[in-house]
Order: sequence, then structure tokens, then C-alpha cells
Amino acid sequence: MNRSNDHHEWPDRIERLIEGLDAFERVVVLSETESTQDAARRESAGPGSVVVAARQTSGRGRQGRTWADDLGRGLSVTLVVDPEDSAYLCSRAAVAVARAVVPLLEERRLHAGIKWPNDLVVLSGGVRKLAGILVERDDRSALVGVGINVLGRTWPPELGTAPTSLEELGVDITRLAVLERLLVEWDRATRLRRTELLSDYARFDVLTGSSAVVEVDGTTLRGTVRGIDPFTGIALETAQGPRIADPERAHVVDWRPPGEFEVGG
Repeated sequence: MNRSNDHHEWPDRIERLIEGLDAFERVVVLSETESTQDAARRESAGPGSVVVAARQTSGRGRQGRTWADDLGRGLSVTLVVDPEDSAYLCSRAAVAVARAVVPLLEERRLHAGIKWPNDLVVLSGGVRKLAGILVERDDRSALVGVGINVLGRTWPPELGTAPTSLEELGVDITRLAVLERLLVEWDRATRLRRTELLSDYARFDVLTGSSAVVEVDGTTLRGTVRGIDPFTGIALETAQGPRIADPERAHVVDWRPPGEFEVGG
């Protein structure tokens, strides 16, 4: 079976799944789109909608970065939800993606987790990017865009941190199965209180303990990450003493996981 052309059964399967979930009530499945975020706007998709594309040709990430054409081998989905404080939205999204994907890698003794604020990475022979999250919001709704590399492919050389996919890491799973796991975990994440969300986030955080360069409003901070709190900031131990970097304004420019080589943001 060509698993990159497996989207024909998606509408029925997803609709059956969301009947048992509280977070969703409408599904839009597209054969191809430039961006599921933009498609959700065109569809006037309100909160409770799932917009997924079999192929996304021109997605985007945080700070205007592009998410490469997935060639129909990745999962590209936008979850349309009620607007909420951005720290909650980003944390829920990161935890939901991690809970959907990380156990699949732990079964293969691979260390993976959240690289603050919006990436899921695998620490295996270096740092490999597996998934990215983009949250956009307005007064009416929030768009939680998720891109997960599921099937193997040749990656564009211009991508920074070397990407990887579940298939390349030995996980035999379809894109639909990953989507189903994600929807279930998002539904669970919506019920987590702040303390529970912080606990789950800490479980999957891979930035704590690393050496990092963090930029905040043009100021560069260098030090060891002592902790990540998506609500209050990044705790850094610098040569000048402890600092807290505002999560709304901070950007990790560079970091070096314990025992690993230096990698780009």
C-alpha cells in the first residue's frame, strides 16, 4: 500500500473518532493545500473543527519560517479551538503532540521531547526535528497548526536542524493513526489544569540542563537552562547570575543538549 496516498478513508475514520471526543465536531479533509492554517480561514472553520490535508505545499512556522512541502508524507493539520491565553494554547499543543508521539519512540529506546517552545525533537546521534507547532489566534478562534514528519523522504538541504520522520526512526504507523492519536491527546489536554499541564510539560522538556543562547528583545543571554515554565519563562544560570527570559519575547538562538554537540535554534 502506498501510505502517502492513504487519505481517502480519513473523513469517515476521523468523524467516527470525534463522536467520542468533546473537543471536535467538524472535519474538513483536503487533498492538497498551501497551508492548513489558511485553509481553515477560507473554510470559515469555527472552534471544534479539524482541517487536515493529504499534502501541504507551503506551511509556515514560528517567526515567519517556512515548513517545507511535506510531499504527502507528513501530517499537516489545523485544530480550530476556542481562543485562550497563548501560554495555555502553546503548552496544550506541545503536550498533546508529545503525548501522541513520544511513547512510540520510547518503545524503541529513543529519547524525544519538547524543545521549547514549538518543536518536538529526537536526541539520537544529534538533534533531529520531528514535529512543529504554530498557534495563531484572533477574537473568534485559535488555530493550532501541527506538522509531524511521519513517512521517510529526502529532506531539502536548506532546512536547518536535521529533520527526521517516524518511519526513519523505525516506527511503522500511518498518517491517519498519528492524527487519531493527536486528536485524542488534544481532547485530554483541554481538561488539564495549570499544575497538571506544567507537570506534563516538564516530563517531556528536553531543553532543561542544556547550554543555550537566548535572545530577548535584542539582548543576548548565555547560560545553562535550569527550567522551563511556559507561563513564566526560561530560567537561565548565566555568568552574571540567574535570569528569567519572558516566554512571550524570548527566542532560543542556539543550544547544546548535555553530552551533545552545538545545534541551531
